Amino acid sequence: MSDLVRVMMIDDSESDVFLIHEILHKSLDAYFEVESYPTLGEGLKHLAETRFDIVLLDLTLPDSRGIDTFHRMSQAYPLLPVIVMSGLDDHDTVQTIIESGAQDYLVKGEISSTLLKRSILNALRRKRAEEELKLFRKAIDAMQLGVVITDGKGEILYSNPSAADILGFSTTEMIGQPLGQLTPDAHRFREDKYFDTSFRRKDGTSVQVKILADPISFSSDPSRLVFAILELK
Repeated sequence: MSDLVRVMMIDDSESDVFLIHEILHKSLDAYFEVESYPTLGEGLKHLAETRFDIVLLDLTLPDSRGIDTFHRMSQAYPLLPVIVMSGLDDHDTVQTIIESGAQDYLVKGEISSTLLKRSILNALRRKRAEEELKLFRKAIDAMQLGVVITDGKGEILYSNPSAADILGFSTTEMIGQPLGQLTPDAHRFREDKYFDTSFRRKDGTSVQVKILADPISFSSDPSRLVFAILELK
């Protein structure tokens, strides 16, 4: 990664700010531009005026303390990746912060140059991947073509609204439905890529559809299947 990475650091400790500036300014992994502010209020004010790629956030500030500091930041800028830095090495706090959406939690006094740079770059990659996944999911959900994903047992893991509408179910009702109970040709989904078949709708009626099926490989379940459904009028 050779692009400029704009980092905001919110921390009122002059020694910690100096250390982070020194580490990032000497980095050869990326070009970091760092601005620091001693209070959450100042940080939020400048975020409204200037674009930053990531925030390094201390939890104990003159105007905010504890987990509430992170919550205020994430509520104000939910799309901005945040790495929490704290002198508190507490398992429950770390777990709560990560579950709340922080990209990482670094304990002050244990932050090395390698650890900090790796944490920032990985956080940016994860956030970018998350946004791309959300965009992909939004695009699939908006498609007029029905899309369904099943597990190795043939149970539905995902259905976009169009597929659910074709079969007369809600997307929630589609989850867990066994493919074999919806169509007499469930075995064909792994044998043929293109074929016509019928599906049983929620109201018991039958609908004729064209199927485009293809196995997809996931490390957690290599036997998953994705298929598209087009209703034949």
